[in-house]
Amino acid sequence: AEVVAPFAGRFDEVVATQPEVYGKTAFPAEQTAALLAGVGYAPHAISHAQRALDLALELAGPGGLVVATGSFYLVGQLRDIFFSKPKVVTERTSWPR
Repeated sequence: AEVVAPFAGRFDEVVATQPEVYGKTAFPAEQTAALLAGVGYAPHAISHAQRALDLALELAGPGGLVVATGSFYLVGQLRDIFFSKPKVVTERTSWPR
């Protein structure tokens, strides 16, 4: 609850998700959503990160802003959607074209 309290009232919509983590259990999207509900949100809980991002982009609309926060596992997984590992390696940059 301490982690989500600073977000109270700062966003129009919230989508809670969880990363795929090998060898560990990720904190469930539903539990994150419950914590966010405790600070006044009516969050969406989607356990699959790609689908959660798709919904966030849809809710933001054209020109809207989506903020992704959480573990490095989650942020890395979402980053791979835009910058694939093969392109990063092939182009030798963190920001391939």
